[in-house]
Amino acid sequence: MNESADAATLRFYGKEAEKYCERIGSAPTSTLEEFLGRLPRDATILELGCGSGRDSAEMLRRGYDVLLPMARRKSRSRLSGSSIDP
Repeated sequence: MNESADAATLRFYGKEAEKYCERIGSAPTSTLEEFLGRLPRDATILELGCGSGRDSAEMLRRGYDVLLPMARRKSRSRLSGSSIDP
């Protein structure tokens, strides 16, 4: 992907993120419970493409170590207590 397409994509997500989060709500996805059931309680989870962060928030609430390298800065501030790589 060239820089201009990447910049346009980031602009779009920056502009639409709030609306997206409001539209999908804060409840975790229906598949999260099954996913977590396959992991040890002390697992570290690499969360790529975390979207609104609703699953990340639930995993953090349950005490998992969640790495969010792709999370936008605004999302990071909502997910306090997380392990976020720069």
